[in-house]
Amino acid sequence: MEITIHEDQEEEDYVVTIGDKRIHTVANVGNSIIVRGWLREVKRVYAKNHRKILVGLCADRPLRYKKGQVVDEPYQILQLCIDSHCLIFDLEEGKPPCALKAFLRNPRIEFVGIGIHRVAEKLDEKFGLYVGKPVDLHELVREAICRNDLGRRGLEMLAKIVLGEDMDITKPSHIEWEHSMYYNILSDDKVKFATVDAFLSYKIGDKCKKIIRDNKSNKNHVSFS
Repeated sequence: MEITIHEDQEEEDYVVTIGDKRIHTVANVGNSIIVRGWLREVKRVYAKNHRKILVGLCADRPLRYKKGQVVDEPYQILQLCIDSHCLIFDLEEGKPPCALKAFLRNPRIEFVGIGIHRVAEKLDEKFGLYVGKPVDLHELVREAICRNDLGRRGLEMLAKIVLGEDMDITKPSHIEWEHSMYYNILSDDKVKFATVDAFLSYKIGDKCKKIIRDNKSNKNHVSFS
């Protein structure tokens, strides 16, 4: 599947296209004003009729090795995605804004991702970012499609299983973290695939939630018929 990225230099954001899906990504963000603006926008678009919101959540850092082992270091970026809206927050830009903390602990918002309980624990320990309702993506997929053979399948494989064979995404083995020309700015490839990870987490979680709701609805229909 083709994945492209276009940078809007005037707005300092990006459009990432996955197949025919366009995602508006706000990246390299440490500014609380920009974060609050993004949060207001997603609440306006998605928090209609007081519905619960589902958000794809990932966190990442450059890998550093010592004696052949990956060093367990703090995350550098936090990725949030709701359908066509993605935020990549720079965790190294100082204290996270109160609006972001409130969003993450909101009881009406569920955050879905791979290994999310460990991710949430590390975000809380290092940055004081408490994730109120984390949902593990592997557990959600198992419940939705009743499969116990998933093991610890990666995000790309889960996407093919849940979303279909057309969602065939292969990330390069190496992705440059920083932009070659600008200090402390993520490379276009990093923004692109950080967006992909958060979007797939959301999309898989959303599809599984719908499957689970439909299954419960069908069971209730049968029991009352």
